[in-house]
Amino acid sequence: MCIRDRHGVIKYLGRLFHIAPVMFVSGKIICDYLLSPTYGSYSTGLSVFFALNGILLIISGFANIYILKAKEKLRNRFGVWVGLTHLKLLISLIFFTPIAKFVGSKLEAESTVLAIQFYIIVVFFIISPFLRFYRERYSVNLPARNLQKTLVTNIEKRQ
Repeated sequence: MCIRDRHGVIKYLGRLFHIAPVMFVSGKIICDYLLSPTYGSYSTGLSVFFALNGILLIISGFANIYILKAKEKLRNRFGVWVGLTHLKLLISLIFFTPIAKFVGSKLEAESTVLAIQFYIIVVFFIISPFLRFYRERYSVNLPARNLQKTLVTNIEKRQ
């Protein structure tokens, strides 16, 4: 079996390895917030699973920035996209790593930290698709745009 578009395969695997941990980590936070703060008392194995998914989420986020080659494709509009992406990363490093849990336990504000995490997840669910739409809208040499130009040209030739 020959794979023609290896970059495309890598790109979609990168997305898979980013979206799957998003589901696990955000699902845990949403369940903990909506059901009750004590719901989050997990076994050691499950806690390690969530921690590994958090690490995979951050690593795959970094990798996707480079795999997508956004700097080349967005050119002069790269600053907005990368700024929001880095803001997401910074917020994630602060609120979705053990730092937040440690600070929350020291300040006896675990429920506040959980509420903040929940609302950040909700905001990320809104912002993330728009970042992708922005990237795809302003990408140079996007295959769909080339296809659209080809279709328009062919239609014009027939008339």
